[in-house]
Amino acid sequence: MVLYEEDRCVCHYKDNNIPLTFKVFREKRGREMKTVYFLGAGASFATEYKLPTMGHFFDKFSIIHYPNLGRFLGEFFVPSSFPSTAETMLFDSIVQILNSENFEMIVSGFECELHKERESIGFLEIMEKIRQELQSIEDTIRAGDFNLEEIVTFLDLTVNKFGMLGERRSYLEEAQKELMEYINNRLYHRNKVDELSPSRKYEILFKNLSRDDSIITLNYDIIIEDTLQLLWKKMSKEEKKKIVGQNYSEKKHFLLKKLDLILVNQPLWWNRPEWIYYTADEMDSGVFLKLHGSINWVYCPNENCRHHFSIFPVDIKELREKTINFPSCRVCGTVTQPAIVLPTMYKAFERFPKLGFVWALARRELEMANKIVIIGVSFAESDYYLRWLLKSALQRFKLNPNSHRIEVVDKNEKVCDIVKEITGITPKYKGDLDEYISHLEN
Repeated sequence: MVLYEEDRCVCHYKDNNIPLTFKVFREKRGREMKTVYFLGAGASFATEYKLPTMGHFFDKFSIIHYPNLGRFLGEFFVPSSFPSTAETMLFDSIVQILNSENFEMIVSGFECELHKERESIGFLEIMEKIRQELQSIEDTIRAGDFNLEEIVTFLDLTVNKFGMLGERRSYLEEAQKELMEYINNRLYHRNKVDELSPSRKYEILFKNLSRDDSIITLNYDIIIEDTLQLLWKKMSKEEKKKIVGQNYSEKKHFLLKKLDLILVNQPLWWNRPEWIYYTADEMDSGVFLKLHGSINWVYCPNENCRHHFSIFPVDIKELREKTINFPSCRVCGTVTQPAIVLPTMYKAFERFPKLGFVWALARRELEMANKIVIIGVSFAESDYYLRWLLKSALQRFKLNPNSHRIEVVDKNEKVCDIVKEITGITPKYKGDLDEYISHLEN
């Protein structure tokens, strides 16, 4: 490891005011400025695609498409809008409603509500009443001030932690699956375009990335990947060589290629020690990391399979448009599952062993940075993993605040106060994303 003197700091003893000079070293990374871009949901919302933030995630929710998730939201988050018969009849599919047993319950329920004799209630009247109730509850959910993190936490704890302490409700497991599906559909931006169309704003933000710069995101969407790939296609061979040297990939952006190597374990029988740990050569460049997973990541849930310790980025178009189910693991045959880490981080490192390595790299990149640009990150109080990451990684920033800086890009200037509270460092407010990139263009 090559070290060079970065700054000469002077401290004073409290009692005798004797100056103490000491040197602060950091690893030489090929250039003097390393920038880390740290993006949250607010960044994706600020793009042309207006992807939802945590607090507006359910404004397009459909009970018909997600009946179990709708039932969960109705029971636990909007109970005041429910009639007494709602639990039985409002969150089953049409097939289940028409099932004779359920149909008898529905008819019996409407007898009390409509004060009619059972024989006088017509089928169409029943179905219309169901439709109206569904629509009413769906409207309530869409208009509600629901936070995805709060809902995910409640559902996760109900199913995985406390379900065994009381009555188990089998539909909650299906509600979890529907939540994953809803997240995927809500964040898939390509359904708005006919072909790959990255964000123009991200294109401006990332077009001048150096070999040392890194991107860390909390978002599940793939707008960054699309943008990096388009930028790479636009570069000439000479430009690519200038950034990463002779060993560059012609087809894939160097950050995306490196991400693949980080996520996928090499076969153990290759017996190369540099594949066991993070090598000096790998350290000598930036990374692209997604701390909460991605809508285009899958993993093998079989703990006895060697693929269980890897995460595999897949072709999102093929995954969504050409297959009905998730692909099977080619080692053990287990059906793969989406590698989306819920904001609670509950048992995340147990379910996704590779995630620990990803977070370790993120901490290292933040620690080594000269400048950190925080874009659209709210730092919710319940997200203590994220707060720990930032606080623990930025201790060295305090050694010389003149050569290290944090910039906050957000429509809410109060985020600066939160960052200062967490890190003890006063960041510079740079306005929202539009303001920030306007300065980059000039």
